[in-house]
Amino acid sequence: MPSERLRLNPRISLREESFGALCYNFSTRELFLVKSRLAMKLAELAATGVERALARAALGATEERFDQLVEALVARQVLLVEEDSGDACDE
Repeated sequence: MPSERLRLNPRISLREESFGALCYNFSTRELFLVKSRLAMKLAELAATGVERALARAALGATEERFDQLVEALVARQVLLVEEDSGDACDE
């Protein structure tokens, strides 16, 4: 079973702030706030593409909290979830 890889949407621009991040979606022209430092850390990990389980371990989040975070960022089009075929190593 292939694992999932999280990637930062290339159409999103993030600016780190004390509360989390200011985000701009170039596709929808929407400007919005991400009010979570944990979400910002996840977005930083996803900037280079990261395996979902490794990202959760790196953040030290519970599975439930991590899944909620991923769902919220996917809904806002900040993160893309891709099937990781394991054919190439990005690191």
